[in-house]
Amino acid sequence: MVHLSIANDTKGLYLFINSPDGLVIPGVAIYDTM
Repeated sequence: MVHLSIANDTKGLYLFINSPDGLVIPGVAIYDTM
């Protein structure tokens, strides 16, 4: 993600998380890691 933001800083960066049954815990874990 850092490489993508440095390579083109004029475009927005989107991250879509496909979690089973809409669980929030996997999404929060990825958010905390970032």
